[in-house]
Amino acid sequence: MKTISPPQILTDQIEQLHCMETQIARTLPILAGSVLNVRLRRWLSCRARRARERRDQLKELLDLHPHSLASKSYDSIRSILTEGNRDLARIHHPYSRDVAMIEHCIRIEQHARTAYGIAVPLTHRIGFPQISVRLKLLLTELETARHSYHAMEAELFAIAACHPQPHVGNSAPAASIKYNGSRKSSGLAPLAVGY
Repeated sequence: MKTISPPQILTDQIEQLHCMETQIARTLPILAGSVLNVRLRRWLSCRARRARERRDQLKELLDLHPHSLASKSYDSIRSILTEGNRDLARIHHPYSRDVAMIEHCIRIEQHARTAYGIAVPLTHRIGFPQISVRLKLLLTELETARHSYHAMEAELFAIAACHPQPHVGNSAPAASIKYNGSRKSSGLAPLAVGY
């Protein structure tokens, strides 16, 4: 049975994070181009830029260790991106699509936080505390952004509720959008109706 050394475990963890951030950085600008809300579009562009920055920082860490980056893939984030993009393509009402978009992006970044949350203690336990600290900083940035996502989510729900989806002919009216109100606002200025 082959033994995996701590440096190999470290490299594998960083490669997976790098691959994940690469896929997120590629996807978010595409998503940003398909939303109606201008502030959401800017926010997604900003999150894409941050994903690229995190990816570049991970690449710097990889450059310190031997790796085979080209052969790695991170299928769990790929399936989240693919499924979410497929669901978004089915929504034609622009206000409802913006709500679905923010939900999709919350799932993407939740997955990223989980991946970093696993890598941070693991890298520390296998003897790389300095790298663990650097990964923790990237995780902290993702955790900070979560509050802004949830504040924007509540605002987009409110806007979508003011713009119900019209129904055509004998089709049933679209289900009204409801926000459960369980998430708190981070103090962002309200989005203007009319986008």
